[in-house]
Amino acid sequence: MARIQTTTHIEAPVERVWDVLTAWEGQPRWMRDARSVAAAKAPSNSAVAEADLHV
Repeated sequence: MARIQTTTHIEAPVERVWDVLTAWEGQPRWMRDARSVAAAKAPSNSAVAEADLHV
């Protein structure tokens, strides 16, 4: 599995940032290469998303 890691500073409350990041279906609005993103079934205590990316 490929892994991409980056760091950035966002001037917003952590709760708001988390709400935007975990609104899976809305990610293509701000993630330029994403065609679609959807929540996937995951083990408890974890979050998994499946994405169709244009690279």
